[in-house]
Amino acid sequence: GSVALGGTEPNELSWSVAKLEVSDDAGVPADCKYKYLFGLVALQRELQSCGGETSSKDERYSNTDECKALLGQGSTVLCNTCRDTGAAIATIETVMMMLGIFAGITIVFRMCDQNKEDPLKHFIVTLLLTGVTIGLFVAWVLWLSTCHQEIRIHIMNIQNTQVLDGPALGDAKAVGVSSGFSLALVSMFFALFATFNEYRIALYGMDAPAQAKKRRCRDW
Repeated sequence: GSVALGGTEPNELSWSVAKLEVSDDAGVPADCKYKYLFGLVALQRELQSCGGETSSKDERYSNTDECKALLGQGSTVLCNTCRDTGAAIATIETVMMMLGIFAGITIVFRMCDQNKEDPLKHFIVTLLLTGVTIGLFVAWVLWLSTCHQEIRIHIMNIQNTQVLDGPALGDAKAVGVSSGFSLALVSMFFALFATFNEYRIALYGMDAPAQAKKRRCRDW
């Protein structure tokens, strides 16, 4: 989850990406191949094959006029939506990172404690990891349902546009999620696994696998 925060700025850990080619002036530079990287608080437009030159420019969603200039006509809603969504997700991920660190510290102290079976410590860790799992789930769902959706709508509204190395415009894959989003999703599953593992230990003790096996044998 903390690595996914690297996608706050537009880079290879961005949360969404679009690679497009415009055949005429549709609110963006004409006859250019370009790539958009959408981070949590800013975006980047990289122009390729524009007069034989390649250039890139970053802009924050909060700078509405500059953001609109970078994205082209009809992008006001996108800039405002991504500004609010990105700020919310950055806050959520920061809090989740702190909860994860606190859970890790609690586990270390528990390992050094003579009473390793202390149910209170197990309960605290389980509660913290549950919070991390829910928080990361909310983060990626929030991104998909708001900013990412607005990006997709905006790209589809650009006329005379083709997706580079992809399907025809209008397909959901015209805009894809990027590394930052994927890391948040993977982090959620790791947190979910850790939560279930902690819950299992709380039920069966440190030798949870052996106890669980005995219980299954008794059930049979």
